[in-house]
Amino acid sequence: MAHIGENGVCNIKLVGQIRYNSSAKGFMDFVSASVADRKVKDVIVDLRTCEYIDSTDIGVLAKIATLQESKGEKKPTLVYCEKSSVSQAISDVSVNLLFDVCVGKEINEQELDDVKNSDYSLDEITKIMYDAHKLLCDLDDLNKEKFGITVNLLKESVTAMKKKTRNAKKITK
Repeated sequence: MAHIGENGVCNIKLVGQIRYNSSAKGFMDFVSASVADRKVKDVIVDLRTCEYIDSTDIGVLAKIATLQESKGEKKPTLVYCEKSSVSQAISDVSVNLLFDVCVGKEINEQELDDVKNSDYSLDEITKIMYDAHKLLCDLDDLNKEKFGITVNLLKESVTAMKKKTRNAKKITK
């Protein structure tokens, strides 16, 4: 769920289990289209009711922070329960360093709208997974160790997909 107020604050609430195969495309589409907008001055991500978040979606969180930084805006805020598995997962890959972290801040949920998950192809989700994990690897050397092989394999897949697409375009011409 998400809402962008007239004041330029984007509130995002992730609920339940956030996994690449059920939410990454819609989440990445929202971030790319909405958070990237210059009108968004601040982002607050509420993870208090998030039970699980995978590394792809943690990479999308990192994308939010890098977009805000590239616009010259302040760090986004992460709100979560201090001793949750989600806070541990985020800390394990150093994404928490990209955010101001707050424990227990209230967000007006009545203003939030559901973020629609887009239909996606295997090629699209592979590209999202590559981009998200690449962002995580770029954060620090520990993440390079954790995700380096994954990033290399995903990069090979993305490269093969691009080549396949180029060849298909040549054939249709």
